[in-house]
Amino acid sequence: MEISAECRALEAKLRGFVEPNIYINPDVYTDAEPKQLIILVQKIINSVSLNLHQILIDEAIFTPLNHFKDDQWYNIFANFIQKHQKQIKSVYFSILPYEQWKRKSFSAMKIRMIGVFVDILKLVSKNHFRTKVEENQLDAAERFSSHQKQENNTLDMLCQQKIQIGPEFIMIQNKMLEAIQRLDAKVDDLWSRVGNIEGIVKNIYVELIK
Repeated sequence: MEISAECRALEAKLRGFVEPNIYINPDVYTDAEPKQLIILVQKIINSVSLNLHQILIDEAIFTPLNHFKDDQWYNIFANFIQKHQKQIKSVYFSILPYEQWKRKSFSAMKIRMIGVFVDILKLVSKNHFRTKVEENQLDAAERFSSHQKQENNTLDMLCQQKIQIGPEFIMIQNKMLEAIQRLDAKVDDLWSRVGNIEGIVKNIYVELIK
């Protein structure tokens, strides 16, 4: 009964995590044959996402779990669980010594170990995804900061240029105002002269018609 419950629990954990779904027949694992358990683990790691494949390759366990045998295989498997088990919230369990693993007993405990292994795979995958998201967000923030810095530098440069040409512009503007004032003075002088000429002409005309 206990082995059936552990198999159902493991099957539920795998549902939606591996593709295609893996169905676990308790009868296959009742005698706790290590060879069958190794095949099950290999089937699991070969059915997870390609991203998780890469994570397992980086952890240096993907190839060993697929090709190692006996105690070499179990050492890789158990060490991976031991490395990550504190990060997960799982039912109480203990990692079996290899001498107990290779016996045809402890079937429920062995399936439970594989269940914890799956919990760890899920956690590692989730953490990897979160790290990637954070890296992308950080990268985007850095790009925005760099772009903003560029804009600020450009604005500073323009302000500096404005400050540099400011006195020259003011000097030119003052010269233009002085020229306009001189022109206005000349126009006023011409109008006054025209007025004087008109007065002289009128006086001459008056004298002629007397």
